[in-house]
Amino acid sequence: MPRRVAPTQADINTPIHLNRRSLVTSVLFFGNLLLMPFKAYLSEDSPFQQSSAPTSLLQPKNTTFAAFEPVYLKLLQDRYAHIHATNTTEDYVYDDTYCIDVYRRVVSLEGLSPTALVLEFPTSALYTAYAVDSILAHGNGTLDQVQFASYVTFLDMTGFILAAWVRPGNTISGDTSDAGAYTIYVAFRNVDYPYVIICCKFVYRCLLSLGTAMYIYRHYYCAVRRLLVAYHQAPRAPGVSHVELLIGEPTDFVLTNAWITLGYTTDCVLSSQFIGRAMSRAYNTAIAPVPGMLGLLYLSRLVWFGYITLVGASRVLHGRHLTHLYVPVDSLVVAALATLNAASVIVLSTNSFGFRALFYVLMQSVVLPENARFTTFSPFWLGVLLAYWSRGRRVQQQPAISLRARLLLWVYGIRGVSRASKGWPAPYLATFLAAHPPARANCTLSQDDEDCYLIGYGKDGNVVWVRRLVWTKTLALHRATSLGTDASHDATSPIAHLTSDPDLGARIVLGAGGANEWIY
Repeated sequence: MPRRVAPTQADINTPIHLNRRSLVTSVLFFGNLLLMPFKAYLSEDSPFQQSSAPTSLLQPKNTTFAAFEPVYLKLLQDRYAHIHATNTTEDYVYDDTYCIDVYRRVVSLEGLSPTALVLEFPTSALYTAYAVDSILAHGNGTLDQVQFASYVTFLDMTGFILAAWVRPGNTISGDTSDAGAYTIYVAFRNVDYPYVIICCKFVYRCLLSLGTAMYIYRHYYCAVRRLLVAYHQAPRAPGVSHVELLIGEPTDFVLTNAWITLGYTTDCVLSSQFIGRAMSRAYNTAIAPVPGMLGLLYLSRLVWFGYITLVGASRVLHGRHLTHLYVPVDSLVVAALATLNAASVIVLSTNSFGFRALFYVLMQSVVLPENARFTTFSPFWLGVLLAYWSRGRRVQQQPAISLRARLLLWVYGIRGVSRASKGWPAPYLATFLAAHPPARANCTLSQDDEDCYLIGYGKDGNVVWVRRLVWTKTLALHRATSLGTDASHDATSPIAHLTSDPDLGARIVLGAGGANEWIY
């Protein structure tokens, strides 16, 4: 690793002004981490939100078929409308022993196969056809009388069990006059997790937030503090009135740590469990698992196990001094997982639920609506806040700079060079890149939002130079590069200048012989 060289040349200035918007961004990021344990406290799986009532009282108890009626039973009834209605009966029972809601319906198949009847359920092709004693042993007969069973469980993801099976005969009234009668059973049960698992999840989220905050402080802001001390000790640069240090948003930097990313990915997967439990609690058995939802949930789980494998392989290879397998973690991965969970909600809501009602349900932390509490800050109000913050901004075409970079620069408050350019989110850098094409390859704002930036201002308030502080994947501030203006394109100037070499491509030369390359 290159040597650690303190800044000696006067291309920087004291005092240092911290940009207020970048500070607000950092404060909000830390605030979210500090509030994460309280969110866990208010969430449904919190050990502090568990009811002292018996388990059976927490289960849905409907008294009429109209309140219980699932969507797929409507489809089933419509599909078999030709069956004799006079021979069809139905009822609804609740089994306190197993905490199971059971719906029974007697139909006359008239030569149709009972197996085909169960397979007509919309998602039964994704089920595993095997018997589960705790469910199939319910009511009016033994397992030997089960003609066909279809079973699915989301025990470890969304917290409910759904089963369907067929028995020969009319098990409701005991009538044996119709030889072609069969009884359809549909059973549903919510899954209550052991208290110790609930406590472990709560402690896990608390430790994740605390560990992330400590990691950012030790490996990110301590380096920024050392940088500030070095700049305060440097002499004033001619023609520079002050320098702004724009502290980057540290999310991407933190997620270069594979273990932290794995922690957030795991928590993201566990959130799908909360979604399913909230839905089942509010709508009882009106859940129609569709292939899209199953695919999304299993895809998020596949990514989760993929990271476990990558991290484990990396540690084994590194421990044996063979190589270090780089785990390609990025904020986009966590964002993709969050999108998968959100997409599963949308898929469910468009098939079985009203979206507005579903939104309110997901914010509730207890069973009874009159005791419902909101568990987190609504994304809707966060969007309103961001919209208010960026009000009155015109969308304009900027040369060689992405929308993400322009928004980032505007948030960090880089000022313009003229009154006419004040309406642009990033007027200076856009103008600079247009005048200096070689600099485009070195300005990676659109990819490295976690980097810090030094902006040197002249006495007239215009930008003199921009210095980007690059963070490497080894979690250290690696190199300070400068983007100079025309006035600084002097080989003898202590300010770094741009060069373009056909062999090396566009690159940055840091003073004479690289003497101003800083390692922190």
